[in-house]
Amino acid sequence: MAMKRALPRPHALLFLLPFGLLSCGGGGGSGGSMSPAPSPAPSPAPSPAPSPSPAPGPFSVRSTSPTNGATGVARTSGFTATFSAPVNVGTVNATTAELIGPEGNVMPSSVSVNAADLTLAPSTPGLPGNTAYTVRLASTIADTSGRVLGNAYSTSFTTAPQAWNVTSTIVASVAASTPGGAQPAAEADSLGNVTAVWHYNNPQANGTNPDTLFMARWDGHSGTWGLGGNFYEAAGASYIGNLSVLAGPNGDAYAIWMEGSVLKFARYSAAQNTWAFQQVSITPAGMIPDPPGPLVADSNGNLTVLTTGGTVGQIELFETTYNGASGTWSAPAEILIPSTFSGTTSINTQGMAVDGQGNITAAWYQSATLSEPLVATHYDAASGTWTPFQQLDPNVSTGLYNTVSMALDPTGVVTIAWTHSGGLAGNPNAEVSRFDPSTATWSASTQLDSGTGALGAGTPAVAVDPAGYATVAWFQYEGVFASRFNPTTQSWTAAQRVSAAGATPNSPAAVTADSAGNVTVVYVDGFSHRAVAIEYEVSGGQWLAPVMIDTPSGGATPIFSNLPVTVSDPSGTVTAVWYAEDSAHGPSLDLLTANQFK
Repeated sequence: MAMKRALPRPHALLFLLPFGLLSCGGGGGSGGSMSPAPSPAPSPAPSPAPSPSPAPGPFSVRSTSPTNGATGVARTSGFTATFSAPVNVGTVNATTAELIGPEGNVMPSSVSVNAADLTLAPSTPGLPGNTAYTVRLASTIADTSGRVLGNAYSTSFTTAPQAWNVTSTIVASVAASTPGGAQPAAEADSLGNVTAVWHYNNPQANGTNPDTLFMARWDGHSGTWGLGGNFYEAAGASYIGNLSVLAGPNGDAYAIWMEGSVLKFARYSAAQNTWAFQQVSITPAGMIPDPPGPLVADSNGNLTVLTTGGTVGQIELFETTYNGASGTWSAPAEILIPSTFSGTTSINTQGMAVDGQGNITAAWYQSATLSEPLVATHYDAASGTWTPFQQLDPNVSTGLYNTVSMALDPTGVVTIAWTHSGGLAGNPNAEVSRFDPSTATWSASTQLDSGTGALGAGTPAVAVDPAGYATVAWFQYEGVFASRFNPTTQSWTAAQRVSAAGATPNSPAAVTADSAGNVTVVYVDGFSHRAVAIEYEVSGGQWLAPVMIDTPSGGATPIFSNLPVTVSDPSGTVTAVWYAEDSAHGPSLDLLTANQFK
């Protein structure tokens, strides 16, 4: 029987080998043991998507200084708006960034840009006080990337109040020798300087008393009065009269006066602190001139003076001009033919006003056989002609009430105020008329006073602000009254008493308006002989209580005041200068006295 061959048993290693090889993965090792398989590395988590950058906000005003509604802001402060991005300088100018006064007129200012800051700075030494201003920024102002404001922006602030100095300043003191005193002449320039000129009799050791001119200067930069002292002495026994002063460029000043029958002219150089003098012929040779009207100037420094001359029945009106560039005067030129004044015994040039282009408006009253008419004419610089003469009033009041006051607005419209005679049976009245150069016509006269005063109205004085609002102040028996003209409604307000009841004048009131429209009236009360100031605040639309402004320093007793004049510089600082007498503290003295509202 055949024997079956037994098959060999596979070795267990053969079954394990593939597993071991797979486990080794080709890795070497010693001995017979195998390393365990490592855990697989985790996949990195995906990074979150970056957040989108926020869209830039709109171009806007982030902050302002002063803040909106701020009060008590320093008058010398400027305005700064800080934007959300740097400002494109090319989009900023005088029409896209404006400083607006309370009457809507643009206040003179300069604008500058520094990165995101826009600054408006007053062009004057400051802004009038206690006055509300608005800053307007146009919607077209853009940043450097081209984004615009889109909407116009406005903000407002109010400046700190002004006040008169507690005590007045004695600018000059001389021995009393000028009967009745001498009204000073004063003028303020664009730098805030004030030139005051005064004349008086100057007693000499030889017994003569020559008329002498004295000058004092308020320095707008240092804030002090400087005494120029006596700068001119009339020859012999000649009397100085009809003094008129004007401010010139760069702190200079001009003055004219009559010395006997001769007109003298002086120009003050601020740089050299000297006066230069000229004698001016204002009528043809051989003709004695009457006292001239006030000196007026255009924006180029050219001056004009009008005067009359002649004989009864042969009255003539002459114009003489000063060329500011050459420093020379023209020969007198006749502007009226003699027949214009048929039956006239005298002419008195009472008022003149001139604009920057040299257009002149003049008015005067003339004595005739049966009346005292007020006559006016206008000179057009472009054509070199005078308009036909127009009678504004057939019978003006003379004597105490014969003042004529004129002022013009930036458009050349002239406001004139005078006193109409009520005749033997009536009281005098304060009247006004307005001349429009665009039509070369005068408006019908308007009576301003209430007509209830026992002694009527007189001595009206007018001032006009840059927005065209006019203020006229006058005296009635019950006190000082005023009326204001609104150029929008073309109407005058009802007469309002602005003084204390019963205030009585001993000299005409002085009226001035500042660049924002605030008004100051200064007068001397006839009972107390005190200098009094009254303010009209344009932002509040009201007259404030009267204030005594002539109290001497050191608690001295107030002294007799008279003949005030006032001037306002571009920043609204008002300087009042007046003549005063002091006979209660030793030898009698004449005093040139001043106070400031600042």
